[in-house]
Formats: sequence, structure tokens, C-alpha cells
Amino acid sequence: MKAIIYYEHDWQWERFFHSCKAGLEKLGYDVEAYHYGDSNKKLPDGQIRPADVVVTWGYKTFALELNHWAKINKKIHIVGERGYLGERINQWTSIGIGGLNGEADFKNHNSDSYRFHKYFRELVKPPKANGEYILIAGQVPGDASLRKVNGRPPYEEWINEIKKQTTIPIIYRKHPDTKKEPTLPVTYDLEPSLEKSLDKARLLVTHNSNSAVISLISGVPAITMDRGSMAWDITPHSLGNILEVELPCREQWLFNLSYTQWLQNEISSAEPLIRLLR
Repeated sequence: MKAIIYYEHDWQWERFFHSCKAGLEKLGYDVEAYHYGDSNKKLPDGQIRPADVVVTWGYKTFALELNHWAKINKKIHIVGERGYLGERINQWTSIGIGGLNGEADFKNHNSDSYRFHKYFRELVKPPKANGEYILIAGQVPGDASLRKVNGRPPYEEWINEIKKQTTIPIIYRKHPDTKKEPTLPVTYDLEPSLEKSLDKARLLVTHNSNSAVISLISGVPAITMDRGSMAWDITPHSLGNILEVELPCREQWLFNLSYTQWLQNEISSAEPLIRLLR
């Protein structure tokens, strides 16, 4: 069995590359690493190399091409990304098949509670009462997760629809990696952390940002507008009756979410790969 890990120069990639390679080799795969350079560019024709399993970090232009190839040829495309709960950058890595975030298959339907209670139970807060404002969570313009909306969610449309229904203040929070804020007719969030911003929030609205996950575990309801959100399964997807949105039952969703992200030593041991490739 053949596996190819397509990689570029990125410190998160380096970590994922080594652990994924070790895990695949434990499963008997002959693993080849292929440096493809810029993930935002297409590969020249013929540069996709045949393999039973192909691996990428993220879901930019090249990964989209590779995923299309894998579907046509009935191969497996493993996508690595940041995790969703806890320390997302330095500790947890998500691994799914055939897509990014909520569009991926994590083989985690109706998961048990073991990982949640072992790693994430302390992160979850009880429901918050009331709230003083509606928080709109922005995303990085042009990010791969925004490809269906031409790189930018329709924040203005959301704001207009919310204002038709309520006079509750609206606060916009830009993504920390966004250099320039959009010009919007609302108050801008100045809090240093999303968790702090959620302390007095009544509701969070986002396209498919991980802020919806943080909102729900913080006890604040959320609305998501795209299936790529990891909170899609338990959130509304429109702004109708916005004042009636309540915090959903989170239990099974949290159990499932706990089986989407893994520690590097777990990936090296092949534990998540066994789940994905069985």
C-alpha cells in the first residue's frame, strides 16, 4: 500500500508530517513525502502521484485538486488541520477524510464519551443567562473556509436582518489574523480574547468559524451559515426568529467532536488513522 504526504514549509506541517508518517508506516504503508511548494497554486498537469492514501495540511487550491482526484479514483485524502477544542495550535490536530472541518468525514458518528471526559470536560461551561449583545465573529478574508462566499461572508446582510428584529446591540469581532477590519455599522469588539467577548453575549453569529464551537462550550447559543462549521449539526442556519435561538443539547455533539482531534503521539501510534482507514 502506498501513501504520499504532500507538504510545504510550515512549522505545523512539520509536526503533522512526522507523526502522520510514523502512523501510516505502522499500518504497513510505504510512505513518500512530496514537497509541492505553494498550497495556493495549482500543480502542473501530471504532478499528482498515484497512491492509495494522500495527505495534505489544510484545504487550499492544491488540496482541493487533490481531493477531486481522490474522489474520482476512489482513493483516500486525509486532511490535517488545527483542532477545535482546547489548545488548538500547539497541542491538538484534527484529522479527517475528504474535506475541511465540517465537510470532512471523521468516522466519529455516535462516539462514546471516553475522550471527552479524559481531555475536554473541564472546558464546558453551563448555559449563560440572557446577555447584552449579539456578537458577529469575522473570518480571515480569502481563507479556504470561505471559498463558497467568494472569500467574505455577507456581514452587512446579517446586520440588516438582525436590526429588523431587535434593538439589542450588535458587536463585530474581527478574526485575530485579519489585518484590516471591514467598515460596518456596528460597534467593534475590543476584548483581547473571544472567551472574554462571550461573557456578556446573548448569541454568536458566524459563517463557519470555530468561534461557534467556543461559543457553544461557553454556554452561548450560536448560528452558523455554512456546513463547514464544526457546530453545524446543533445550530440554526438562518437569522429568522433570532431572539428565540437557545443553547442546544451539547452532549453527543461534544462526544463526537472529541474524536476529531488528536495529540501528536496518538497520530504516531496510528490510533486515529485506524479509525479513518478501516
